[in-house]
Amino acid sequence: GGGTFWGLCRLLTGVKSFDEMLKMSAKGNNTAVDMLVGDIYGGNDYSKVGLAATTIASSFGKVVMDDSSSVADYKPEDIALSLLRMISYNIAQVAVLNAMNFKLKRLIFGGFFIRGHA
Repeated sequence: GGGTFWGLCRLLTGVKSFDEMLKMSAKGNNTAVDMLVGDIYGGNDYSKVGLAATTIASSFGKVVMDDSSSVADYKPEDIALSLLRMISYNIAQVAVLNAMNFKLKRLIFGGFFIRGHA
């Protein structure tokens, strides 16, 4: 979690401090880089399966749609927030699916990654 975020965020934004990355992500707008359900369905929800228009369909998906773009074309704050959400959602999904598989009633998260933004 934290090491993955820290390493990728450092490569993509140039920021070296974990705390600065978290502060930077708080100022970001992930919709500048992430493809949302609404981007796919003309601004609408996909209510058939319960997905709001604001649900992330693809982290960094908008970047893929622009062949001429580079990392310099995106704000570091937006990249940091997208990356933070992508990794956090992945951790949560793996944890919830394992909890369901093993019929656990409670999940406890710990570690350096969740401090300060949990």
